[in-house]
Formats: sequence, C-alpha cells, structure tokens
Amino acid sequence: VLFPCRFTEIRAEWARDPQRFRAPPLWEVSHILVACDPRDAAAMAAAEARAADLARRALEVPRGFARLAEAQSDCGSKAAGGALGQIGPGDTVPEFEAALRPLAEGEITVVPVPTRHGWHVIRMDAVAEGAVLPFEAVRARIAAAMEKAAWARAARDYVTRLVAAAEISGADLRPL
Repeated sequence: VLFPCRFTEIRAEWARDPQRFRAPPLWEVSHILVACDPRDAAAMAAAEARAADLARRALEVPRGFARLAEAQSDCGSKAAGGALGQIGPGDTVPEFEAALRPLAEGEITVVPVPTRHGWHVIRMDAVAEGAVLPFEAVRARIAAAMEKAAWARAARDYVTRLVAAAEISGADLRPL
C-alpha cells in the first residue's frame, strides 16, 4: 500500500527546518603518525613523547609540516607530506575525527592525538562546512520518509482498530 505525499506537504516539511538537510563537512587534512601498539604501555609512552616533540617542531615552523611528515611519519601518506586528502565524518577512527572538528584552517594540534594506530600530529589544511541542501536535492528522501511514517501510522491505527473490535479473553491488552 502506497501513501504518496503531495508536493506542498513535502516542501513544507523541508521549509520547517532546512538545517536538518545539510551536507556533511569535508576536511582536507595532513598528519604525522608515530605508530605503536596501543597494548604496549612502554611503546605508547615513547611514541607519545616522540609525537609531542614532532608537534612542538611543527608548531615552531608550520611551513615545514610537509617536510617533517616526509621525514618522520610512520604512515604511507608521508610520501605526500602527510596529506590524507579530503575526508568526511565516519572516514577515520572516532578519536581522529573528534580532534578535527575544532581545528581551523592551517591549525596544528598542540597535543598529539592517540588512536589505535598510534599518536597523530594533525594539520587542518582546508575546511568545507556542509551547506544546506536545496529542496530538489532532498525532495525524494523527504517524500520517502514521510511515506514510511504514514504507512507506520496507518498500520498502528489498523492494529488498534482490530484489537478494539476483537473479543479477546485471557489477556489484558490495554496500555500500561
């Protein structure tokens, strides 16, 4: 059973709060990885100290970040000066992503970021904040969500009417 929505209803749903229909941000990021086994406390401590030194050096000479990454990073991206390219939400481990969100363009993390891969010194090369998507870009998605919600309401109402009309004994089906 289909529950088509009218264009005006779909448009009104979008207009009610267009901010809900926003493209995700994109970050262009470079990093220096000091790899280590997170289960090895001694290796983690040594890697943290090395990463802290690299962060200090990167902050002292921000223009030298790519050269520092090429010489010191344990990641394959070192061949590109540590550049990871464009990434978005969900593309990296959560700790790395959490460190990206507050960074402004050109900013380098003051404190290295620990992940299961080791310690990262991160530089935010560019940020593209997600823009509100135009109505036509999300119209089909809104319509599908509205149709699904209408179907669920209709199914719930149908079951409620069936239960109300049935003579059931031995079970109490009233809401608690």
